[in-house]
Amino acid sequence: MTEPDYPDIQIGLQSGQAAILLERLETLRSELGVIGEELIMLLRGAGVTPPSEPGQ
Repeated sequence: MTEPDYPDIQIGLQSGQAAILLERLETLRSELGVIGEELIMLLRGAGVTPPSEPGQ
């Protein structure tokens, strides 16, 4: 999968909310398909990590 180019996208969630959203998206990754993958990449590209990962 290629890296998306979305330089103008901003994530307007508090870091805790974004982390929970990312965790849930990754849990549902197979059901969400391409859209889920893109959302995960956007969140990770913005520096979001799931609460279960170190650094959060």
